[in-house]
Amino acid sequence: YIKRKNGLGEIIPNFWIQVPTGGGKTLLATHTLDLAHRKYLKKNRGLVLWIVPTAQIYEQTFKSLCNRLHPYRQVLD
Repeated sequence: YIKRKNGLGEIIPNFWIQVPTGGGKTLLATHTLDLAHRKYLKKNRGLVLWIVPTAQIYEQTFKSLCNRLHPYRQVLD
């Protein structure tokens, strides 16, 4: 965790996760987003910018998030 501030001097929470390929980073990210929205923001919705390094990962993740039966989507719903 590294403390950072926005232009108003407010602390911006940020962190990073290093997990090997196939280790469940996306599933961990969905649960982290759920937790952040419910506990930190006290909301059940919000805007998330999901950045991935390749078109292949983008397509795979997008397909999973579009499928309402997929575990990623179920956590976010």
